[in-house]
Amino acid sequence: MRRVPGATVSHGTLGALGMLAGLFAWLGVAQSPSGLPGVLARTWAATESAGTARFVERMAFGTLTPRVTSLATSSSVGSVDFASDEVALRTRVRQIGLPPQRFTSFLAPGSLYQRSVRGPRRPWIEQPSSAEPLLSIPALAALRSELSGTPRRAGNGSVRGVPTTEFTLEVTALCTLGGGARDRLESRITLWVDREQRILRVVLIQRDVIGFDTAAPRRSFTDSVVTLGGFGRPMLFGRPTRVLHIADRRGPGPPARSMGPGCETSGPALP
Repeated sequence: MRRVPGATVSHGTLGALGMLAGLFAWLGVAQSPSGLPGVLARTWAATESAGTARFVERMAFGTLTPRVTSLATSSSVGSVDFASDEVALRTRVRQIGLPPQRFTSFLAPGSLYQRSVRGPRRPWIEQPSSAEPLLSIPALAALRSELSGTPRRAGNGSVRGVPTTEFTLEVTALCTLGGGARDRLESRITLWVDREQRILRVVLIQRDVIGFDTAAPRRSFTDSVVTLGGFGRPMLFGRPTRVLHIADRRGPGPPARSMGPGCETSGPALP
């Protein structure tokens, strides 16, 4: 399973896509005698069959190196079209040392449209993007990459008053990178499913330590909570028509890591 390449975008939550894109494809299958094979694929299919869904997301993300710390939080409201793989969202970002920022974004395969809400006449900016649109909703992106996983049933609950069943999938992956450095990635995905097998909430807790066995490891984290509803309703807004185009002048990025001889998975993670 390959890692999905990221995109370079403007400031804000979508600016984290480059970091997030490199984190999901490593997720492996957490095998357990009490696991329930096929649950994730069935719940995703039931959710996807609605065509569209509205969502609210809260996220915290950041990186920590021996010299640099970057921490940010964001809140988003939006909608996703499962058939066309398009995402429309409005996002507010708070980052240490910077004033709050707000963005309106529309992501489609191959393109990112974004504009700042500072001022009513801000134009839409369109630029090429190699990142999958669903990466703008990290918890859903992580779940979709793990549909063959075997979660365990964690009990019953409710989301906005709707009775649900809770499932959890945990995994740890160790990968050997270029130069012999090792990468340790841990995640826990928890989801709440209604009686129609639709996903109402997903929580992602993810930790990545690049060079964990070196003197200068680089740590990053992503905590994402997304709540879904409004199944079958129209998208929050459609693809912008009047836009300014930005050519993609990025050079080739580093090769994507793949699950293969250099990676081993085990579970559970995040004790």
